[in-house]
Amino acid sequence: MKKLTYRLITAIFIAVQVLNVPLSVWSNQAQAQSVSTTQTEAQQKQMANEAISQSEAKKASASESSAKTKMSSSSESQTSANSSSSEQSSVTANSDSSQDDHEQTRNQKPEDVPDPPKSDIVLSDTFNILQGYNSYIHPTNLNEAVITEDEEDQKGGLWYQNPINLKKDFSMEMYMFLGNDLYGADGIAFVMQNDPRQLNAIGAMGAGLGAYGRKTEEDKYIKNGLALEFDTYYNGTAGSTNDLDVNKDTEHAGHIAIQKTQGYAEKHENLIEATTSDPLMNNQ
Repeated sequence: MKKLTYRLITAIFIAVQVLNVPLSVWSNQAQAQSVSTTQTEAQQKQMANEAISQSEAKKASASESSAKTKMSSSSESQTSANSSSSEQSSVTANSDSSQDDHEQTRNQKPEDVPDPPKSDIVLSDTFNILQGYNSYIHPTNLNEAVITEDEEDQKGGLWYQNPINLKKDFSMEMYMFLGNDLYGADGIAFVMQNDPRQLNAIGAMGAGLGAYGRKTEEDKYIKNGLALEFDTYYNGTAGSTNDLDVNKDTEHAGHIAIQKTQGYAEKHENLIEATTSDPLMNNQ
């Protein structure tokens, strides 16, 4: 696996109090990554009003389902004791030097990553950085988080603290920087989950993208989750089977897909394969 620097950038993230569902963005190792979310002022007002009505409804009915959101590189999510189902959002990144990994050919420093769109959002106010890993808030761009540096054996992420009601429409926009190295690994995933571990939920490194399991760690995956993955590394060999249904011609281009978090993430839904002329790792 190749190591990459992952960065998370939020322009304006949804700050609506709602039910209990964890949403998360995950990333494995890759050169540099950034994610940001934006929202119009009108949307913010509308969602704020919805948050108030949801809060009142929650008091009136203890049986209402809940949902939360978080951003993390391992993946953490928060759920209330009453929630029958929850989903969080997180961004995670990790680098691993196992047989699934690719030899590193170059380093990309955080200062080489383009700055995110300007924003008044301060990530530390609404996101929990996973402790004990390698993620941190950018020292000058406070709406940006570096998920992992361009080093081996890196892992990290952050979770959005405020809940989101998945019964209502919502929108988010994220800016991700995946680097420019066609040999980069492993990717990032945005995960919605109902894992009992809540804000401590995390998947395997390497081919697991911090969301799934992998051959040596089948049980280490986010439980009850759905992931939108941006996978920059081809894991379709006998020793790493998470991409068996992906065309090997995309090995150095990457792919985007949706799939349930599970021990082996072999089957991809809505698979979109990149090309060598238009790879995911396009330095943008």
